Amino acid sequence: MRIQSRTDRKKKLYKLIVAYKDIEEARHACSLFSRTIRSTSDDMYYPLLTAIVIPYSKPFVKNKALGILPGCWQKFEKRELQETHDRLLKFRHDNIAHNDLSTVQVLIVPPGAKVDGKESKALGVSWAFSRHKLALETFRLIWDTIEDLRMRLEKAINEEMLVLFGLSKLPAESFVLTFDENL
Repeated sequence: MRIQSRTDRKKKLYKLIVAYKDIEEARHACSLFSRTIRSTSDDMYYPLLTAIVIPYSKPFVKNKALGILPGCWQKFEKRELQETHDRLLKFRHDNIAHNDLSTVQVLIVPPGAKVDGKESKALGVSWAFSRHKLALETFRLIWDTIEDLRMRLEKAINEEMLVLFGLSKLPAESFVLTFDENL
């Protein structure tokens, strides 16, 4: 077993903390979603869904910082959480980050026709679009998936903080985490 250098541990800590911040943002958006959304036709449904999916996915997609989290972070013990994690990433790729003929449909709406249960108020022919949506019942599993990952990240951050700084004489003020062998 190779012993990690302090520099490598600091890079690992950086990734964990940034991922934790992203997961916290997804958690906050999920909480707001559950308090405010009562229907998939709610005007705020898709903006809040996007506010959940994008930050949740960030630790698992290519980035310019230090790369994605290692594969172990994409593994969940409970099957339903694993399925939800996989579904969120797929939903990000297929619905949020990209527009695709298979996920977004453009509708031509004749006068008086209904779209998502709402009658068109247009005087003439208009347009609308429909996208894939996640059922409201799914959001309990999304919350549980976020919470499982958040708690695992928090535990790993605390462990790395202890290894890196637990016995160190620290300055009296905050300092930037650098990727070297120093403090």
